[in-house]
Amino acid sequence: MPTSISIRQISQLKIPEGETVVERAGVPLGSIRRSETTFIINSESYTIYNCSFSKDYADNISVFIPEIDDYIELNSYKKKIEFKLYYNSHKGIIFSDATTPITKSFLNCLNATPSVNIEYKTPHFNLESIANQLIETKGVGFDSDDEGVSSKSFYGSEVDTNQEASYALEQDHSTKLIGSIEVLGSLYTIMFTQSGSIVAYSKIPTTKEGKPLENPMLHFSLDVLSTIHFLD
Repeated sequence: MPTSISIRQISQLKIPEGETVVERAGVPLGSIRRSETTFIINSESYTIYNCSFSKDYADNISVFIPEIDDYIELNSYKKKIEFKLYYNSHKGIIFSDATTPITKSFLNCLNATPSVNIEYKTPHFNLESIANQLIETKGVGFDSDDEGVSSKSFYGSEVDTNQEASYALEQDHSTKLIGSIEVLGSLYTIMFTQSGSIVAYSKIPTTKEGKPLENPMLHFSLDVLSTIHFLD
């Protein structure tokens, strides 16, 4: 099963002590609270924020209501999602273990919360440079100007030889890149997206020097970013 992490570059982050209600237009949508513990990776300190966010879903589901001892049909519902943010003030980067859409919506609402001061941007990967590091390119996605077509994706063992895919990488029009890359001596199939996510399709390390990792994907993504020289 793929594992993902979302990334944002942060230039400023000020959040009040205690729990802060995250809202938009005065409507509470979630919360954020700084954890009392920090996370240390490669001698770098990460502040942990415990977050929650409610998202509306348009879907038909059956829900059991104890008060009437029966199920009712709903065509929409609200789901509360809990996740963590890992903030490195020295590197000016934040990682979210929520999906990219949830991370995007949460940060937009956090930015709209009056008591919070945050400035951030989505990282831009040099996908052409990364493609040159891949052992094998397996997929390229990019925006399209073709009539009636907004985007295209090509997949295959020789996708980088496709003229359109190659041109998109050269012109920095590509929106995602999938391929096999060597990280600390092992090969992994990874996707990089311009929406700020890294997705691992291979099994990632869960231990280091015989000890279990607290957050394997965070460790792995930092190794990946180091491999592509993103944090240099």
